[in-house]
Amino acid sequence: MTVDQILTIVQSKYPHGYDDTYLFLLLTNAVKEYSRYLYQPETATSFDIIAGNPFYTMPFSPSNIMGVLVDGVKYSRDAIPGCAPGYFYYITEGNSLNLYPTPTKDIAGGLVVFHYMEPTPISGRGQIPDFDEAWHMMLVYRLCKELAESAQDTTMANGFVSQYNDLEEQYKRSRVYPPIQIQNVYGGLC
Repeated sequence: MTVDQILTIVQSKYPHGYDDTYLFLLLTNAVKEYSRYLYQPETATSFDIIAGNPFYTMPFSPSNIMGVLVDGVKYSRDAIPGCAPGYFYYITEGNSLNLYPTPTKDIAGGLVVFHYMEPTPISGRGQIPDFDEAWHMMLVYRLCKELAESAQDTTMANGFVSQYNDLEEQYKRSRVYPPIQIQNVYGGLC
């Protein structure tokens, strides 16, 4: 659904007088929250390596980084202070990714950073939110709940929370996770 379709359904379920700016803010916040704990699409971004430069500015939050490859070599995160990292590692500081050892040659597209995608802020009615399209009704009920809370309409807010929670549970059950296999290292019965 587009933002326009979502807002039309919201208006029919909970009539209100709020302008698009406020609704876009509510919708953006909802999508950001879902992307933190519920829906985390993964992507990769490549950068050109510049010889002698260990610092690379990230256009996304370094907390979203899942992995780093430099010229095909996996770099590990230096996440344990006081412990010696592997030979190839990276650290993050602010919005900067710092590579060690420092690359010694220019490589076009040689730095590949795997990260969780950050949702695009909602800015227009024709936009499609960065959330699984099959579950856009969660956004509808979330907005209805927010609007009912703003109007201090507790009964309606609770009704929307109930509908939202049902959809969220269905969403969680619909996610397919790979089976976890435990290796039998002791040779006993499993």
